[in-house]
Amino acid sequence: TRLEIGWTIAPALILAGVMVPTIAGIWDLARKPPEDALNVTVEGYQWWWGFEYTDEDMQTNYGDNKPIRTADVLVIPEDRVVYLSLEAEGGLIQKEAQADSDFMVIHSFWIPELAGKQDVVPGRTNHILMQADEPGMYEGQCAEFCGLQHGRMLVRVRALSAEDWEAWVANQKDPGVTPTGGQASQGMDLFMGQLSGGRGSCIECHAVGGTDAASPAGPELTHFADPTHECFAGCIWETTDREALKAWLRNPDAVKMGSKMPNYQLTEEEIDALVAYLYSLK
Repeated sequence: TRLEIGWTIAPALILAGVMVPTIAGIWDLARKPPEDALNVTVEGYQWWWGFEYTDEDMQTNYGDNKPIRTADVLVIPEDRVVYLSLEAEGGLIQKEAQADSDFMVIHSFWIPELAGKQDVVPGRTNHILMQADEPGMYEGQCAEFCGLQHGRMLVRVRALSAEDWEAWVANQKDPGVTPTGGQASQGMDLFMGQLSGGRGSCIECHAVGGTDAASPAGPELTHFADPTHECFAGCIWETTDREALKAWLRNPDAVKMGSKMPNYQLTEEEIDALVAYLYSLK
């Protein structure tokens, strides 16, 4: 009947109409990046994002001249294509209790205003292109269930003007600041050494450029207090929120259940000193 024919043809036309832009979008996302694209490796951990800038002109000017690395906030220049290589990371924190260890698991990187979703799969490198047409802050999150704190694995992209981008790169190439006195200096000593009573050491998991702290297991802290590093611990708290930072150091699992950062049973004096040191890393 005519009605049956209509029921058959109408959905076919609708699907055809959807198929054309879908295929065009797939080809657009799969296109090769331009030669001047900024290359960044996105690393998905439990439960935070790390970023490594892999172009030759994005290497640090100290030590082995390794690539610039940041955590939580991806900083990019405005009006320039960014070619992201997405990889799952983890497995560097191994504890007796399985819940205290980290694992390489699937994630999905998603910045709604700048690009579509792309899976981050263990043992595989996926790619996606991104571009911010104007300076600003763009929010995103992990879009694939990855464990207990999946819902609190947020991320930000900060797009800078050409002038601000050049200044940011120059600063990121420098090593971490070495305090010369006061609480910040005490905090650096705590950070770099072994905590009393065999409680462990911060450098087991973190890196600060230009020092003996070089572990990639936890977030990079070389420029923790740089104005563009606006959030920490999976972008749950603002970096400028001193009380939030102190609560995190006091007991990470109490404020973000399942956190892979241990509770070192820090005293209030130790917490104040570590906070002073972290805020000196600009």
